Amino acid sequence: MIQGNPAGNQTTQTDAAGLTHVEYSYNDRGRGDHITATWNLDAAGVPTEYEGRGNDYMKAPVEERFDLKNGKAHWKNRSEQGEQSVTGEAFYIPVNAPPEFTGVLARALLKAPGHKLQLLPAGEASIEESGKLTVKGTTGKAELTQYPHYWPSFYATDGLARSQWRYGGKCVELVLGYSSSIRRRNTAVARSPTSADNVWSEHLARQVAHVPKGDLVIRNTRLFDPRDLNVTPGMSVLVRGDRIIRVAPTPT
Repeated sequence: MIQGNPAGNQTTQTDAAGLTHVEYSYNDRGRGDHITATWNLDAAGVPTEYEGRGNDYMKAPVEERFDLKNGKAHWKNRSEQGEQSVTGEAFYIPVNAPPEFTGVLARALLKAPGHKLQLLPAGEASIEESGKLTVKGTTGKAELTQYPHYWPSFYATDGLARSQWRYGGKCVELVLGYSSSIRRRNTAVARSPTSADNVWSEHLARQVAHVPKGDLVIRNTRLFDPRDLNVTPGMSVLVRGDRIIRVAPTPT
């Protein structure tokens, strides 16, 4: 769903060998991902293999691989490739994964000690329960539990925080900014948590926001002039409260 309108589909199935197969695509004004991916998980729900192909939002080709064997992780995508020795559980974050993979991460975090996991290539993810909400759907009432989860942004398309609403142990809605991934049979139920998710987002913004107690100077910035489209480097901006007081060259 994009801004409340159906925009695409995701299908997920796991075969007898435990390999998960996912196809995901959507259309946003002619743009949008189309990804087919497969992965294997260990007993902790952490991926030991991942392969994804297709195109990203801007239709650029996607080809990505990851495997974890004998304590060493290897990965390759169009942005980077590398390897790293791994002790304990570590969760690889693909560059262009379908929404279901965020559900995989959430389930692994709920199993992990302290609900935290080290990430590959780097960083740490965590998950917490932030509230419950009773909603009325086509089959009666249901209690949903909200789980925001956080991880570093490795790439421009990644968010710092995403929110899941789960019912009966399964994700019914995954909120990613202006879009949501919703289980088809739970659509009527899952449309209700939006206001509650906005409350959580406001709480998060207040928690991490830094409000200067005095004047704020931003140094060595580039100033864009929309009148002639010129960009001037080496500028400083003086901010007082909610107003820009002065813009001038940065002193050397």
